[in-house]
Amino acid sequence: MPESQRYITIKVKCPFCGGENEVYVDKEEIAKDPSGIIRIPIEHDAPQPHILVVDVDSHGFIRGAYLIKGYAVLERIPVFDVIDAVGIDNFAKLLCWFLAYDDIYIYGRDPSIVKLLRILLTYVFEGQRKIAIEEKARMKLDIFNIPQPEFSIDLILRRLRSAMRNIKDPKSLAAYLRHEVGKYIDYLGIFERVLKETTRKLTIKDLIGLSEDKLRGDEVKFLLAILRMRGIDVEKKVLIPEFKITEIF
Repeated sequence: MPESQRYITIKVKCPFCGGENEVYVDKEEIAKDPSGIIRIPIEHDAPQPHILVVDVDSHGFIRGAYLIKGYAVLERIPVFDVIDAVGIDNFAKLLCWFLAYDDIYIYGRDPSIVKLLRILLTYVFEGQRKIAIEEKARMKLDIFNIPQPEFSIDLILRRLRSAMRNIKDPKSLAAYLRHEVGKYIDYLGIFERVLKETTRKLTIKDLIGLSEDKLRGDEVKFLLAILRMRGIDVEKKVLIPEFKITEIF
């Protein structure tokens, strides 16, 4: 694709502060996303730190948007440096393991990075029972050599790469991760309860409806993959005709 045709320029006005931004959308990045939509966080400083998150398709249309504001400030954690130290792939895998299970012990060859990472993960997961001491852990993970979970990490990896390209302030990046992770944790709980209790087979559309359209289809499938790893018979509970099981799991 010629360079002149590769990018779409869209203008976005923030409903909170009124600030306007020109956003350059890479069509090749959108093409790599199975949903055909890319999520772009845009950070603003005034009147208080906030993030406008927009979902954009390959035609430059905004398919969804929401605000993240009023978030607590995480001081003295060099978020970008910590992610770079462990590697973006390792960090994405780590987020996926923490979404799937509680009581995880993390360790590594550099105790200072381990300490910073524990603080960051505690903030991102809002103090939930995710990090455990070694004696009480259900699993132990070397932060520099995280194993691949039994499902694709592509969605989290794409979101992480987009955020690190578009966000410059470490506090804003941490807040964005906290918001996205918190949303997934909430709906994992809802979906798990519904799948255990339902007597009929559900569809992806049913589950999107349960989220009040706050989740896209690819996000629902990602959460189903986590629930499958937890031992729920997803194929028995959910009708998923539009994609191959092996592509997501």
